[in-house]
Amino acid sequence: MVTIFTQSSLYAGARKFAHSALHAYADEDWDVFVLHAGTSLELLGKAALVKRSPVLLVELGTKDISSLAHLCGVRTTPRPRTIGLAEVLNHLTKLGVNLRAADADLKLLVDLRNGVVHAGGGSEGSHLLVAYTTAVEALIVDLAEDRKKFWDAYLRMIDTALSDAANEVAHRVQVKLEAARVNFNKKFLSLPEPVRNGALAFLIAGQIASGQEQDDVEEVQCPVCTYNARAYGYHRPVSFSNVDYEHDEVYEEGWVEFEVHSIECSFCGLKLEGAAELEVAGIDSVIETDRDANEFLNCEPDEDSFWDR
Repeated sequence: MVTIFTQSSLYAGARKFAHSALHAYADEDWDVFVLHAGTSLELLGKAALVKRSPVLLVELGTKDISSLAHLCGVRTTPRPRTIGLAEVLNHLTKLGVNLRAADADLKLLVDLRNGVVHAGGGSEGSHLLVAYTTAVEALIVDLAEDRKKFWDAYLRMIDTALSDAANEVAHRVQVKLEAARVNFNKKFLSLPEPVRNGALAFLIAGQIASGQEQDDVEEVQCPVCTYNARAYGYHRPVSFSNVDYEHDEVYEEGWVEFEVHSIECSFCGLKLEGAAELEVAGIDSVIETDRDANEFLNCEPDEDSFWDR
C-alpha cells in the first residue's frame, strides 16, 4: 500500500486521533492521551505544511532521495520517510505560523509522546491539554477549517478548558507583573540616584554589547519597568519584487519581521512565555525590525519569470 500525503487525509487523521486523545483524557489514561494528542498535532501540522508544499515533509540530511521523489510526485515508494512532530513544529514556526502555546509546553508534549520522559498525573495532563488544544486551534485557523466539526462532541469540553486557561493565564501574568515591579523597586529605587543611574547604565551597556545581531533576539519595551527587555523568537523576511520600468530591471524589496515567543527583562526580572501571556501583558507577538531583508533572502529575483520571458 502506497502512502499518499494530502491535506484532507492528514486532517482527517488528526481529527480521529484528537477524539481518541480526548477520550483517553476523560478516562485519565495519560499515556494514551499524550501519544494520541502528539500524533494528532503532528498530522494536523503536516496538513498545514502540505498546504504550502508536500516537499516540506521531507526528512533533511538523508542521502536517500526516494522519499523526496515520492513527495515531489516523481515516483512512488511504499513507505516514504517524513519528519516527526518536533521538526513539524519547528518548520511551522519558521514559516510564520503562530501556534500560540508556550514552546516549553509543546516540547514537553513532544518528549512525552516520544517516550523521552514519562507522563505524570492529572495536573500535568490538564496543563498539556491546554497547550495541545491551543496549538490545534491555531492550525485549524491556518487551514481554514471549522473548529466545531473538528472537535464535534468534544467542543464544549475544549471551550471550557480554554476559558479556564485564559482566566488562569490572566491571573498568572498579573502576579508576574506585580512581582517584577516589586523586584525592580527593591533593586534600584532604594539606591542613591547616582548609584542607581550607574547601575542601570551598566546593565544597558551590557545588554547592547551581548545582544547585537543575534539571530533569535530582539528588544521590546518591558511593560513593568519600561526598559528594553530581551525578546526571543524567530526572524522572517517579508519581501516582494519591485520593478524599475525605466531600466527594465526587477529587484527585491522588503523588511524583516520578528515573531516574539518569550521575553526576559534583566532590569526587573520579568519573564513571559507564549502568545497568551504576551497578549495579556500588551506585548505584540510580531514586531517589525530594522534588519536588512536581503540578509535573509537566499535567492535573486527571477527576472525572466517576472517578465514572462
